[in-house]
Amino acid sequence: MNSANWVARIAASAIGASVGAAFVYLYNAIKANNAHWQGVELPSLTAFYAWASPWGLAVPAVILLAGVGCLRCKTRPDLILHIVSYSGWLYALAWSLGCILAWEIPYVIIHPEIK
Repeated sequence: MNSANWVARIAASAIGASVGAAFVYLYNAIKANNAHWQGVELPSLTAFYAWASPWGLAVPAVILLAGVGCLRCKTRPDLILHIVSYSGWLYALAWSLGCILAWEIPYVIIHPEIK
């Protein structure tokens, strides 16, 4: 695969990871504001996402830098480029779904009569 294809794949992966990180950041800001005004104590996983969401915005930059660094190597290891490219998409999916679950699981009502 030539360099132009790799640049496009890594850029798309970084853009996808950026969209996922921005979603988590905004979702946390909205939900934390609602929880603050309701006086709700946050569970530990939810508090972790609220704390770590600004740091999650740096991961797409790391993915982009790792991809560009691998492209500049003379040997160009394709396996590492694949790993970098797919890790961006995996990060976007896992970080977003983890955030939604962390905020919404405390609101699940478990009925005691259901066994």
